[in-house]
This record gives sequence, structure tokens and C-alpha cells, in this order.
Amino acid sequence: MRKTGFILALILLISGIAVFGSGCKDSSSSKSSYDINCTLAGNELIGKQTVEFFNHTENTVSELKFNLHANAFRSGAKYSPIGAQYISRAYPNGLSYGEMSIDCVMVGEKKADFSIGGEDKNILIVPLDKEIFPDERITVIIDYKVKLANVIARTGYNADTINLANFYPILCALDENGFYECVYYAEGDPYYSDCANYTVTFTCEQNYSVASSGKLVEAKTENGKTERKYVITNARSFAFVLSTKFETV
Repeated sequence: MRKTGFILALILLISGIAVFGSGCKDSSSSKSSYDINCTLAGNELIGKQTVEFFNHTENTVSELKFNLHANAFRSGAKYSPIGAQYISRAYPNGLSYGEMSIDCVMVGEKKADFSIGGEDKNILIVPLDKEIFPDERITVIIDYKVKLANVIARTGYNADTINLANFYPILCALDENGFYECVYYAEGDPYYSDCANYTVTFTCEQNYSVASSGKLVEAKTENGKTERKYVITNARSFAFVLSTKFETV
């Protein structure tokens, strides 16, 4: 990819960051929050996230639902994340598959009896021991892995970049009708989420330059790997793009 391509990619990323933060004008204290710690090892992302869910509705909540967008890239998915007319361009090395797997879910001090459901195995369902009333909070810890497909798309790796959008389980948007389950269609903007506060610690090989939705607040390099810590408030989601070919300004 030529230098102009990288500049365009960064412009699009910055534009996306602006969108992530838009429409989130109420106090950040009335938001759910994510504390994500993840490591990229080859083409697999290993993550652990602590989610503090805040019930901003007027109804009680007895279970939590998370979108697993990265599962759209798995073999056998009902809906392809890539439109049929773009398959050959998105998979220059042939079809490749990825997936998101959930290893463990903790609600407080207890293991949760979670399940994977939704229209296309795209929803993590976490039952709660008690109802969460309006303006109450509850903490959930999720251990997960993401296998990346070799694809030019929001999530995946290719010759120029590693794209990590939708790399974590994200709470389904919640309104008075309950949680909205998003199907990952190939066309348009098929999913959305509520604004939240993020603290994300990301570790990868030190030769990568990293573009991120958040503000870099800390970085340290040891044994050939760099750990970076980012924060952002009132954001609709969080994403990374990595490359050994980026130029920075």
C-alpha cells in the first residue's frame, strides 16, 4: 500500500473516533465501563475484560447480553461479513476464518453459567443472580480469545495491517425494550452500542506502530514487546490498527 493509502487509513480512523464520541453528552458517571487487558500473539488475541454494567433504564435487568461481532468471521456463519462482490478482494490469499471464544465469565466472585445464542451464535448471554435495578451497577469479568482471519476487513490481518475493530465482547445496546441483538450483515452499519468509558491495556511486538481510538497514557517495552495503556470516555466502541509500515506525525 502506498503512503497515500496509509494517510487515508489514518484519516478514516480519526473520523471514526469522532463518531465513536458523538451523541454521548450525558455524564460519564452514568455509563458502563470496560477495563480490557489483551495481548496479540501471532494471529490470536487473548483478552480479559472487567465490565462494570450501569443500568441507565427504568427497568430491572436479570441478564446481560454481549455482541460477539468477531464470530461473524467463523466457518459456517449464517451471514458473511463480506459482501459477495468483494470476496476475492477481501481474501486475496483465499478464504480464511476466525472466531471469538469465551473461556470464562465471572459475576462478582462466582462463575456464571453463560451461553452463546443469538441468530448467528453472535450473543453472549450472562444470567445474573439478582435483578439490577435502575441506577445500580454490577461487575462482570470475561476471559476470551479471538482468532483472526486473513482478510482485509474491520477485523483481521493482511499484508499491510492488523485490524482490531470488534475485538472484545461488547454490551448490546439497552433501552426500555431490553437488549438489542445486532446481526453482522455485510452491508451498511449493521450494529451499534451504547456509549461507555474505556481503559485498555494492549500488548504486542514492539516493531508495530499502533493507531487507537483512545489516548495513550502509558507505554513500556520489555523483552521485545510493548505494553500500551489507553483511555477514552463516552465512546461507542474501541479499536486498534497495527502496522510495521505506518509513518507517524
